[in-house]
Amino acid sequence: MQTVPRKRIEIFVELPLLRRLLATMDELGLPGYSLMDISGGRGAGTAWSESGEIGNASQMVAIVSLIDPDLLEPALQRIAEIIAGRIGVASISDVEVVVAEAR
Repeated sequence: MQTVPRKRIEIFVELPLLRRLLATMDELGLPGYSLMDISGGRGAGTAWSESGEIGNASQMVAIVSLIDPDLLEPALQRIAEIIAGRIGVASISDVEVVVAEAR
């Protein structure tokens, strides 16, 4: 088994920012991502839930991407510009990704 070092970026944002973030990730050449709906949580000392909401403007989503460490700084710069002043947060962690061996 072989592993490669990657940076895991997790971005939690309001749904209206999703298209802009995904377009930016494509522009930067980030290899892929996973999307997850978030049904509720707690942040800034306040609990919230999407239940009872009329529209989806306050719906939250998570974007998770595993990227080459060399792409981290430009990605963080652009992500920070998009979520500045909005409800959202990004986190970064070091991970090892298992690479399938050729048969």
